[in-house]
Amino acid sequence: HAYGLPSQTDGCRGEKHPNTLTSLNNLAYVYNSQGRYGEAEPLYAEALRLRREILGPAHPDTLEVGLNLGASLNAAGRPGQAVTVLEDLEPQFADWLGTQLTTTESRPVRRLIENSVSRYQSVVLWLALSSDDPAARSLAAGVILRWKGIEEEREQVLAHDLRGRPDLHDRVARLRRLRAEWAARYQGADPAAAEQLRRAVEREETALRRDSPLFDAYMVGRSADVAAIRSRLPMGGALLVLRGFSVYDFKTRMVTARHLAALLIRPGFDAMLADLGDTGAVGTLADRLTPPFGKALAGIGRLYVVPDGGYDLQDFETAPSAADGTPWLARMDLRRLETGREFLNPGHSVAGGGAVVFGGVDFESAPAAVAQNDGGKTAAAALRSFEGRFTDLPGSAVEAREVDLRLTPSVYGPVARYTGAEASETALKSLKAPPTVLHLATHGFFLSKQGNGDQPMLRSGVALAGANRALDAYRQGRMPPGADDGILFAMEAQDLPLDGTELVVLSACDTAQGQFDRAEGVEGMARAFHIAGARHVLLALAPVPDQATHEFMDDFYRTWVTQPVSDPQAALRTVKLDWYAKGRPKETWAPFVMTGL
Repeated sequence: HAYGLPSQTDGCRGEKHPNTLTSLNNLAYVYNSQGRYGEAEPLYAEALRLRREILGPAHPDTLEVGLNLGASLNAAGRPGQAVTVLEDLEPQFADWLGTQLTTTESRPVRRLIENSVSRYQSVVLWLALSSDDPAARSLAAGVILRWKGIEEEREQVLAHDLRGRPDLHDRVARLRRLRAEWAARYQGADPAAAEQLRRAVEREETALRRDSPLFDAYMVGRSADVAAIRSRLPMGGALLVLRGFSVYDFKTRMVTARHLAALLIRPGFDAMLADLGDTGAVGTLADRLTPPFGKALAGIGRLYVVPDGGYDLQDFETAPSAADGTPWLARMDLRRLETGREFLNPGHSVAGGGAVVFGGVDFESAPAAVAQNDGGKTAAAALRSFEGRFTDLPGSAVEAREVDLRLTPSVYGPVARYTGAEASETALKSLKAPPTVLHLATHGFFLSKQGNGDQPMLRSGVALAGANRALDAYRQGRMPPGADDGILFAMEAQDLPLDGTELVVLSACDTAQGQFDRAEGVEGMARAFHIAGARHVLLALAPVPDQATHEFMDDFYRTWVTQPVSDPQAALRTVKLDWYAKGRPKETWAPFVMTGL
């Protein structure tokens, strides 16, 4: 394929014609791929100048050429100049992404847009890791901190803003109803109705994003750098942020592999950046960190970990060390976060009060009678992949009673306990104020990917009263009565009023599972409850036997309520170490993990 500049005398074409801009970039690419960097650079620079002038600095075509120029400069052995170009691009990428996330209705399209910025991140990371340039490493550290989980954080901001806006009450209530109806009909027998509801939800969400000044200002005001994070870390603590990225050939602009970067931030020390190698490499996370960070980690008592590259869905805390076989959490206080920016987030302005506990759920009972709308709801539609039914969990009734007994005399009481038919979706959604503790002892699920437009927040959830009645109705081609049928999906959970809630415990199988997204991390129940406002969320990565679950939870609450200062992460670690020391089977305690600062 031959590239060349169009003639300046070819009709109306000139330097600002779209074909001219494309040809400049293409010709520069050919020179760059041939190693003729001195000839490629001025063409890229000219193409960048013209695109900024004609299309604007935040246009995707302008940003693409800027990336090409940065890559070419690095390939030519000039990383310092490449960093200057890439630093200038970051606020422009943020400006473009902010506009797109605010105005784009479709969630899958927003994910594609957000993931398109991953090329910028990969170029920056591979530039830093393949050179010793301090400026490159500083930029890479900032990019790692700033770019993961942007939409989840935006959704938290939006949800918090909307809960405090009486003028938008009716519109927010309408959005919640639409989400519940869409959750019910997702991949059901009436795909046309589901699609209509999806569009209605996305239109309402987009309109509310545009009407939220806090949401609109989020991308402008967001900032996170090493110095800001370092100043918030406790002495003896450190932050480890993992980030998957594509290894980038600066000459051909081709991706050659997928690697995992690690950023370590400690008080009083410079940040450390390392390439942990291929994301699919064999070995525990602790053992992979030893070569680059072994000495630095030796003096750390508490390590906050932002997992990525597959470790989000793994029990890395209890993986045995290759050296002595002891689990990592026995050697260090490990705490999971979703992003390093959690250290910079303001606390809740309103504290929760009391506790709400669900357990001993009657999955066979009819849902509480409520006003029916639009022909009822079929949450079982999205659960058609279930072959059987939700079985009784007698241990969960004992668990709910024990949790009640632990919390009632503590600072976390009083307790509102819901069991049997009362442990319904309607009761949960009727919360008027945030409890300090929300405990759900029931069945959890994460369904396999379906085929009519992926919506991971509609594949993750928990079963409440009447869930089996809903399943039966669906299998018989009927609509279960009532608007709330006993299935709470993640999309619905994010609408719960939990600003000020200290702890949500999802004592249910697979609640830590979800779909991994390169830009956002894991999309599932943890994400939903954090968006709803919860500070900490305790979940399970895998199924845990009913009897062991209620025993573990009793030990957890006994430990937590006796702390002079609330630290649920520390309580969880104490109980896990105790069960490990007692030789309890690993599958009865290792799956429990907690997220949140």
